[in-house]
Amino acid sequence: MNAAESGYDLTADIARACRILVSNIPGLNHIDCERVFFGVSIVRRQRGRHGIHAACHPLRFEGGERRKISQGRCWELPQVNVRGVEMLYSVHFYVPRFLNLERDDKIETIVHELFHISPDFNGDLRRLGRGRHAFHGPSLAHYRKLITPLVKEARDLLDVDDFPFVRLNHSKLERRFGRIYGSRVRNLQPRLVREDEPVEA
Repeated sequence: MNAAESGYDLTADIARACRILVSNIPGLNHIDCERVFFGVSIVRRQRGRHGIHAACHPLRFEGGERRKISQGRCWELPQVNVRGVEMLYSVHFYVPRFLNLERDDKIETIVHELFHISPDFNGDLRRLGRGRHAFHGPSLAHYRKLITPLVKEARDLLDVDDFPFVRLNHSKLERRFGRIYGSRVRNLQPRLVREDEPVEA
């Protein structure tokens, strides 16, 4: 079966790239990619490069808890299992928007999302402050300053010729492979539960 018949598994290739990065960049080597769900979300009405390109969703609340009490209500995050392994994070990419970025911007986007993963790797996000500054610090510019050294390392590590999604945009990938596919992200929103209700398994 040739490439055009089988298509291109985007999320498998992104996961492969991420494994290289976390194995070789000290600032990311707390991440176990086997417990990170990589997925895609299809953006059907917008084929440009503007808007959100990717997102990292924690599957735990602060401190790695499945549940939290907020304003007197109890919220629970879903448990996501893949081949019997419980996932702690979901990182997904908006297609075709992500694929239409320049190659360096694609690598920066991947590093940006991986850096959100807590150094404790407990399902919570890395926290750089409190309140609205919790996840990016005082500004996005501040966040980019933190990840710039990691992005430089990532660009040196990834052989773009070995990763079609890095060097080709959406339309070129479609022409080459015929079909682009990947794992899909289900609803990861917390649900309202009773405090005495057993934690979902």
